[in-house]
Formats: sequence, C-alpha cells, structure tokens
Amino acid sequence: MSIEYKRNFEDRLNMLHDVVRYKHTDRVPHFSNFFTWKILDSDLKPKLSEALADYGMLDRIQCEFQERYGFDVHYDLLARNLLKPSSILGGHHHLINDEAESINFFDHTLMEDNEYPDYKDKRWEVTWRMFIRKYPELTQGTMAEAIALNAENAAYNPWMFKKFREEYGCPQCYGFISQVPYERFHKYYRGIKAGSMDLRRRKNELLDTFAALQEEEVIPGTKAGLANDTSLCMIDLMIPMLAHTMMNGKQWETFYWPYLKEILDTALAAGKTVMIYLENSLIRFKDYFENYPKGFLTVVPELDPVTDLREALPNITIVGGITSDLLGQGTPEECVAEAKRVIEAMGDGFMLGQNKMMSFRNDCKRENLLAVSEFVQNFRWE
Repeated sequence: MSIEYKRNFEDRLNMLHDVVRYKHTDRVPHFSNFFTWKILDSDLKPKLSEALADYGMLDRIQCEFQERYGFDVHYDLLARNLLKPSSILGGHHHLINDEAESINFFDHTLMEDNEYPDYKDKRWEVTWRMFIRKYPELTQGTMAEAIALNAENAAYNPWMFKKFREEYGCPQCYGFISQVPYERFHKYYRGIKAGSMDLRRRKNELLDTFAALQEEEVIPGTKAGLANDTSLCMIDLMIPMLAHTMMNGKQWETFYWPYLKEILDTALAAGKTVMIYLENSLIRFKDYFENYPKGFLTVVPELDPVTDLREALPNITIVGGITSDLLGQGTPEECVAEAKRVIEAMGDGFMLGQNKMMSFRNDCKRENLLAVSEFVQNFRWE
C-alpha cells in the first residue's frame, strides 16, 4: 500500500468509525448501496449475463465505479450475484434477463412441510435433500466443475477487500454476518409464501427448530465472529433483516425479536458495533431498539425517511437520505439540493447513501450521482 493510500485508508476508517460511534466528523461519508446498476453504468457496456460470468470483468467494473464516484465505503463489491456455480449445477431459481437488464429470483420451496423436526435433529441430511431438490440435474461432472468454480467464487471477496483497501483506501463495510433463524427459511428453504403460512400453522415446530439453531449455530457463530479482528472494517457485525416484513406485531415478538435481541445483546456485551441492513420499515418496531446506547447500532433503512427514523430513534446511526426516485428521475441540481438538506437536517451519526439496492438502470442517472458525489466529497461543516 502506498503512503498516499495508507493515509486515505486510515483517514476514511477513522471517519467511518467516528460516525458509527455517533461522534462529530469534519465531513459526511458517502456510502454505496449500489449493486448491479454498476454493471449497467460501466463504459465496458457488457450484458448482465456476460459480466456475472466473468470475475475479471466484475473486478474492472467495480474499480471503474470507484474511480468515477469516489465512495468512502461499499456495501457490495459486485459479489452478491455470483451465480456461476449455481448455473453449472442446473439451478433454475434465478433468471438473468439481458433484454430487461434484470436478475429475477423466484420464490421457491426446497424444504417440505413436515421436515422441520428432521431439520432440527438431522440438519445435514435435510440439507442434502434440499440440495438434490434444487439441482435435480446434478451429475458427478457438474458437481466437480461447480466445486472448482465455487473456489473462484470464494476467492473473489477477499481479493476485492484487499484491493480496495490497498489501492483505493476503502475499508471493508462489515466483518461478518449473523441472522435470526427464521431468515434462512423465509429466504432459502421454505420461501416467502410457505414460510409465512408456517408462522400460523406450525408454530411449535418452528419454535423448537429455532431454539436449536439459536443455541447450536447462531449464538456460537456470532461469538466466534465477534472474537475475530474486525478493526479494519467499518462495522463489526451485519444483520440482514427481510423476513420481518411479513410479520404482524405478535409474530414479531414470537418468531423474530427474541432471537434478534440475543444477537444484539451478545454484540453489545462484547463492545462491538452492529449494522442492520433493512428491507421495508423499522419504525413500527422502534420501541424494541430505543434503549440501545448511541454508538452501537447503525441502520440502513429502505422505506423509512431518514429524518423520520432519526426522530423515532435518536440513538442510532443512520445511512441513507437519497432515494432512487430522485437519483433516477431528478436533475443534478435537485439531487445536490436534497443531499445538502438531509445532511444538515441529520447532523452527526449519519452517512449519506441510497434508500435501496441500486440494481436497475432507471434507479440512477450517471450525471446525478456524479453531482452528489462531488458535493459530498467537498462538503465540510462550517
């Protein structure tokens, strides 16, 4: 790492840590919540299917994006949709549509209705059954090829973390991920429809399974992650929240909050920081988060306006403030005016970012993002 980039990295990391800890900083960090939009914005002009099948191209596109816009930290380094191993195995739960410039993931059910008890007691056996259901065309040859591709897949993220740290002075966003037990069923095993019905029809089976997962995997895994050195990351622990969107208040209290609270309390006791990457809204559950101390919890909201969330939860650091509607449909002047307004309204404990995973061409115009990036990089508190 050159002296210049080492200084940039240390300055950025200190600034990001201070904002997370709700301390005053000279300027406001710019947080990238951009995903496949980066591919669509690239001067390489690849098709989505071409880019997502070429790790070298993804590397070049991510670097091009950073050189153009100069973000302080990236939630994703084009690693979220590494689909090559799944495609080789014959998975049909996603569709890359080059004409529509989109990636679609289909709701699906891999775990059968009666398999919760088996999953609780014979986890690897049920996991293998689900694997065969997901890849019914599996052969010995495709399995060997997928294993080799998965090794490339696994090497991509560490390579990009190191490259962005050493060449661009950008810290890694978070150290590791932990999530409540229900998320894996909602997103991966049972799907949205079946998983939501399970909340009503299979309460006892879910609670027995969740208790086993929390005790055997979630909390031990969280403690192990918290014991690692994450000092070069902006945040120690990231918790994605999606499945809560399908829950009413009683279901939240039964199936989600007790497990989330144990993860949060474990991190707090270890003196670590947590980021919640949020789909939908948090404000309706604000009472559960209001007693955590400033400097512990950072939230990246989707639907909650950041000023409303600040009023509801003045104890948390917030990331966001610029919507895809504005970036995609507004003018550079309108985008800069909104960036200025929200920065001044939010004050400390705030990073400017986008309100969603920026994935579609109409989510943003290049000229708008260039204008906002220039403004944020030059903004200083008077």
